[in-house]
Amino acid sequence: MKDLNFFDSYVVKKKINIDKQVIFYIIGFSLLIIVMIYCAFNQFRITKLSKEISTLNKVIEDERVISKIDEINKKNSELDSLKESIKQTEVQDRFIRENATIDASILEMITSSMQKDVFLTSLNLYTDKVSVVGKAKDQILIAQFVENLESFEPIKGVFVSSISKEEQYYSFILDLSLKEVMTDGEGTAIEEPEN
Repeated sequence: MKDLNFFDSYVVKKKINIDKQVIFYIIGFSLLIIVMIYCAFNQFRITKLSKEISTLNKVIEDERVISKIDEINKKNSELDSLKESIKQTEVQDRFIRENATIDASILEMITSSMQKDVFLTSLNLYTDKVSVVGKAKDQILIAQFVENLESFEPIKGVFVSSISKEEQYYSFILDLSLKEVMTDGEGTAIEEPEN
């Protein structure tokens, strides 16, 4: 059974008729405005980027900038060659340290062999010998210096290259030949056999 509503006559039902074609026009117009805003925004960005590119091109084509870039490239190549040179020097230094027969103990031996009135003016180190140039008050001090040097084990022999008198001192040149130190492969030092 159907219910009766006494207030039906007082309630007004409003029906809203919306035309579908109007909705399509509104949506289309909204999309058209969005596309136009998007295009305008992109055009603004393109213009801004074009100005930045032309400014950067002017900077890049400037002679001062080009000369600076060339200078930096030249310094980079010099730096690369210096790095390579340093690597080679490190390799050579490592080789010399590993294969050197002359070390601080030889220098200590030379200085401890000197008497009071013996002075060294130069010291030349080679791989197998040491050249000592110096001055002494007399020839006996030079002879004692040679004798003291010969008493040290790493020194194979001492050769007096020259002795000459200069004013009140005698100048001398000594060549010290050194025994070679070889290793047995396990890091233990073996002296060169004497002939």
